[in-house]
Amino acid sequence: MSRTFNRYTPFSAITTAVLFALLTTGAWASVPNNTADMIQDGDDNVATIVQAPDPDGIRLEASINQAGDYNSASIMQSEQSAYNIASIDQSGDGNSADISQSWESVYNHATVDQSGDYNTASVYQTDNSEGNYASVDQSGYGNIADVSQSYGAEYNYATVNQSGDDNTAYISQDGSLYNAAYVDQSGHSNYATVTQLEDSDSNNATIDQSGDGNSAMVSQYYHSFYNQASVNQSGDYNYATIEQNYDSADNVATVDQSGNDNSAEIFQNDYAQYNEATVNQSGDYNSATILQNESMDNVASVGQSGDGNLAFVNMVGHEYDAVSVMQSGNGNVAQYNP
Repeated sequence: MSRTFNRYTPFSAITTAVLFALLTTGAWASVPNNTADMIQDGDDNVATIVQAPDPDGIRLEASINQAGDYNSASIMQSEQSAYNIASIDQSGDGNSADISQSWESVYNHATVDQSGDYNTASVYQTDNSEGNYASVDQSGYGNIADVSQSYGAEYNYATVNQSGDDNTAYISQDGSLYNAAYVDQSGHSNYATVTQLEDSDSNNATIDQSGDGNSAMVSQYYHSFYNQASVNQSGDYNYATIEQNYDSADNVATVDQSGNDNSAEIFQNDYAQYNEATVNQSGDYNSATILQNESMDNVASVGQSGDGNLAFVNMVGHEYDAVSVMQSGNGNVAQYNP
């Protein structure tokens, strides 16, 4: 059975869906610029749309399209938000999606597209956020995606693309400006988290994972500026973490790993400025760690190919250092600790 609801549908016709279009205190026809549409095909679907009664929010749009069983979708656009668009498209069984755009948010756009079973997606763009865009695309089984862009954030961009089963992605951009975060996961049981918050400015974080059981974490926060972080992992059970925080500025960190059971860690924090760090590993069971803090203008690069190689670079309290480590073969160990 299929039903389509719009702003002209009387409440008496709503059965399997709950539609609250609180656009004004009066009739819907008094605010023609607001739209709320639902299309549901299947059994036991639940959809909720809430659009604020504030007359300043007359340009809100919301659309929910569900096909399958046991799906749930919720869209909320409220307070002084304007020109917002939220769309949820689901197919499969047991999926759940939630979008909330509220308070003084302006020009926000959120889209959730789910195909498969038991996928979960949440998008929150709230408070003083402006011009934010968030997109979640999930196909497979049991994937989880959570995107949060809130408080004083402006012009932020976040997207999550998951294909496979049991993948998890978290993106949090809070109190920051011109940030962008991108997560792409294909395979099974991959985990990714991106945190960009506080006074950070113009940060960019990218995580791309293919294979099974990979884990990647990027953290850029506090007074960091113009930071970039990129993680690219292909294979199984690889681990990567990047931290750029505190008063750091203009930092760049890149991790590229192919193979299985590789580990890469980059820490650029405290009072670090203008640092660059690169880890490139191919093979199995390789490990690389770069630590740069309380320092300035440091450059560190680690390249390893083969199996079971270990590299550790520790630069603390030094200025204008440059270190390069290149290892090929098996079982090599390199350490730099001035």
